[in-house]
Amino acid sequence: MSAHYKTVLGADQFYALNEPAIGSAYPDDVYPQNIKLPILFQPLTLRGMTFKNRIFVSPMCQYSSDNGHATDWHFVHIGGLATRGVGAICMEATAVVPEGRISPQDAGLWTDSQITPLKRIVNFAHAHGTLIGVQLAHAGRKASTYAPWVHSDPAKTHKATSWIAPKEEGGWIGEGTP
Repeated sequence: MSAHYKTVLGADQFYALNEPAIGSAYPDDVYPQNIKLPILFQPLTLRGMTFKNRIFVSPMCQYSSDNGHATDWHFVHIGGLATRGVGAICMEATAVVPEGRISPQDAGLWTDSQITPLKRIVNFAHAHGTLIGVQLAHAGRKASTYAPWVHSDPAKTHKATSWIAPKEEGGWIGEGTP
C-alpha cells in the first residue's frame, strides 16, 4: 500500500478513507468557490454533534428483520445511503419489545443479540462520515399485522383473510383476537 493511501481509523475492517468525506464540501483553501455553497450542503452542528451536510434520511420500515435482528438487507440499504454522502440516517421503526412490532419482520432492540447486527451497520455508516439515529417504536393495538404487501397481495399468492399475522406465521396475536 502506498504512503498516499489512507484507511478509516478505528473501522473494524478495511475502508478507504475519502478526504473530504463523501457528501462533504471541499475545503475553501482548495476550492474558494465553496464560500457560496448552498445551505443544504453546508455542515450543521446541533448540541455539539456536527453533520457533514443537511441531507437527512427519514426512517423507512423495511419489513426485513429476522426476529427483530437487522439483516444484510439493512446493511446494504443503509450502507448504500451512507456511501452516497447523506449527513444522517434514521433507522426504521425499531420495537422496544417483541409485541410492539408492527409486523413479525420489524426491527427490534429488546434483546442484546440485536445489538451486533445494528452495530455493524452503524460502524459502516460512521466510517463514511454519516451519523445514525434510531426511531424507537411500539405499534400498540396495531401490532402483529402483516407486512403491507402480504395483505394487499394482488397476485393472490397468500391466503390472508385479515391484517393480523397469526402465531403460525410469526405473529403473537391468535386468530380472532381483537
